[in-house]
Amino acid sequence: MNPVISLTKWLAVATLLIVSPLRGGAQVLANGSFEAPRVSLNTLMQVEPAGWKWGTRMGFIYNGHVLWAGDPWPSPAHLQQFVNIGDEPAYVLSQEFNIPAEERYRLQWFDNTGHIGQVFGAPYTVSIFTKAGEIIATRRLDAYHVDQQWRLNFLEISLPSGTFILEFKSSNVAGGLDTLLDDVSITTLAENEDLRSNIRVSSVEICWSGRTNTMYQVQYSTDLATSDWTNFGAPVRGTANNCVSDLVVSGEQRFYRIIRV
Repeated sequence: MNPVISLTKWLAVATLLIVSPLRGGAQVLANGSFEAPRVSLNTLMQVEPAGWKWGTRMGFIYNGHVLWAGDPWPSPAHLQQFVNIGDEPAYVLSQEFNIPAEERYRLQWFDNTGHIGQVFGAPYTVSIFTKAGEIIATRRLDAYHVDQQWRLNFLEISLPSGTFILEFKSSNVAGGLDTLLDDVSITTLAENEDLRSNIRVSSVEICWSGRTNTMYQVQYSTDLATSDWTNFGAPVRGTANNCVSDLVVSGEQRFYRIIRV
């Protein structure tokens, strides 16, 4: 039987050894992934998300893979639906939320936009206000990304107990790109958030004890449920210490074995 080395399993064990214990944060927003009300699959609807309020103009909720005027919109970043807050300052989406106790909080969300022809840029602002209208925090961002992928944004802030308003507002112009939002949350920061750590590996070295003048072949597979093995490099002549290196590809699982040839 040929021994099999799992790179993915090794990385998982190494990471578990150094990650600090964290206390899960409590979510204070409602319907942050815009799953309510439910829109028909692969369509859009001009409607107010449950728990949120539109300003003077109403945007849209998208469900799944939507085509509009022949152009594809991105799939949701999380779950099944996302919201479109439009392309003009009249489009404002807000939610009132309560903070039970003074603490540090993390606001995070994903943004993106549809891509049409040679139109670029989808500027918008995100702000947190008191009920009296005092600005606690504000940031201006651009939802346009060249790679057309959802981008994670976050803001860490200390908030006292009380009632606040979270607001997203388009700052584009008519005919510009719409700002899309998904998976919005405000959570308490974990107790040891500043100690969170992980291991990033750029390559893996496979070594084995060999016999002189015996030829060996390193092979890899991405799925042990199949019998498909791919040769990694050329056969290697055995010595007292044989090693080969392979680059680690993000998101790819590889299992390794060494056979005599």
